[in-house]
Amino acid sequence: MRVSAALFDTSVEGQHFFSFIGAISAQILTNIDKVDLRGGEIDLEFKPTERLDLYASFGYTDSEIEAYEVDPAAVGNQAPYIARKTANLGAQYEFPLPLGDSALLARADYEYRGSQYWDVQNSTARDALNFVHLRLSLEGDGGRWSLSGEVENLTDERYNSEWVAGGFSAAAPGRIWKARFRWNFF
Repeated sequence: MRVSAALFDTSVEGQHFFSFIGAISAQILTNIDKVDLRGGEIDLEFKPTERLDLYASFGYTDSEIEAYEVDPAAVGNQAPYIARKTANLGAQYEFPLPLGDSALLARADYEYRGSQYWDVQNSTARDALNFVHLRLSLEGDGGRWSLSGEVENLTDERYNSEWVAGGFSAAAPGRIWKARFRWNFF
């Protein structure tokens, strides 16, 4: 078993933020003068058997706008685009195959992204998101090559990847299917 933990306390000066100016129908990049980020992360990896890997992680971020000359009323609000809580949970199992040094790997991941605000005024938020990702891989020649099939966002969670004051939004992609082939030359 392996446990890792980290604490952080970071001040960011000039954090980028997209603002929408309705009078001229323009989205511009502005800077938040100062944002403080405090929090921590913890990761756990556990290998109960030779073929089974389990892992979990949790992150917490307390963000606060400390200075914003464009809108001083936003001071004390949470910084936009920063989820307070995030978490991951997953497992991978390796099935050895009788074809030389090859194996079939099955992996499942759960991802939680907490709610976040889209704007410095904290007037509009995105709800928390829950994702499930699956992958099945065939690896051969001791890991020299692999062929994988994956699905991200298995439950086809619908959400906006972007939102700008005035109601302009960009929908995130739904369920994504992938196939990958990898070959290591060295």
